[in-house]
Amino acid sequence: MGWLNINPQKIRINNLFVNRDSLNIYLGLSAKPVISFEKPAEKSSWIPNLGPFSKQKGFSIFLDAVLSYDSLGNLLNAQMQGKEFNFKKGFIKKKFIIDTCSIYGGGFEKLVIKIKFSGTNQGVVYLVGKPVYKNDSRTIEVEDIDFDIKSKNFLLGSADWLFDKKITKEISKEARFDLTSYIDTARININQQLNRELSKGIRSNGNIQDIKLIGIYPMQQFLVIRSNCTGNLSVRVESIDFSL
Repeated sequence: MGWLNINPQKIRINNLFVNRDSLNIYLGLSAKPVISFEKPAEKSSWIPNLGPFSKQKGFSIFLDAVLSYDSLGNLLNAQMQGKEFNFKKGFIKKKFIIDTCSIYGGGFEKLVIKIKFSGTNQGVVYLVGKPVYKNDSRTIEVEDIDFDIKSKNFLLGSADWLFDKKITKEISKEARFDLTSYIDTARININQQLNRELSKGIRSNGNIQDIKLIGIYPMQQFLVIRSNCTGNLSVRVESIDFSL
């Protein structure tokens, strides 16, 4: 799936008590976790400053998944490459063939779909649309797809027949990305990482109870999917080696 960066920001002590021969400490952690499909550069950080006491149980965190536009473009390209659209106006017949598709961020909450085409005419056009998450189907859909201003100017001069809605409707139908397997796999993988031995004598136990997608942000280099994760996490310290 990729890499999970916890990015701790602050630690707080929730409770501290003695039970027989054991000292129990409950710690709270504020963090900015990010899931990335590209391996991040390693960096060390100092221990964050301690924060005030809190009785809040469990955790509620915002988790950012960073999706590559290349992978999204490959999915769309697999569906659209080689598709032909035929147009007829009177005795004149026109053909539009999609050679390749690619996706990148366009800013202002928009995605840009680049299409290299051939047929009656050949060239490159750009479509813009807004990515929207559909909770019922767990899919990202690109809505309100239309040609950008430069493409419209180009087509007005050489191929105004391409303004037919047939092309944009077909691309809208295929520009859908199912996140069901991603969410289910992310839950399994995160739970596996929450339940493991961190180091000798120190073990974590926890689980993700819910993952809710709350926002989509088409950045210039990648698509960020922000979700809210709730669950529980505890760390059990059975022994610590203090030797130098």
